[in-house]
Amino acid sequence: MKRKWYNRIFAGVVCMAILFTILSSTCFGISNGDHKCSRNHCTVCEHLKELFNISRDIGDGIGIFLLAFLAKASFSEKGPQLFKYIISLASLISLKVRMNN
Repeated sequence: MKRKWYNRIFAGVVCMAILFTILSSTCFGISNGDHKCSRNHCTVCEHLKELFNISRDIGDGIGIFLLAFLAKASFSEKGPQLFKYIISLASLISLKVRMNN
């Protein structure tokens, strides 16, 4: 039982670290995105490129994680129930969107 709590705490810490990284890079990009760049080796431009690469890598990692989770869920016993829930939720959302239009 304690192991489940440790896993949840660890997952929460990792999630908060990822969110903090994305939030700080977004704030830095917004605050320094429209600066006047007159040099060849501008430190702000280099930081923006690094933050863009980090954000892209985090996005790729999240996509790979979701694909692995869906692959594992499809082979488990509760996979069909999970997909049934996701499909019903998506159909309800699309119905709501169509009703608003």
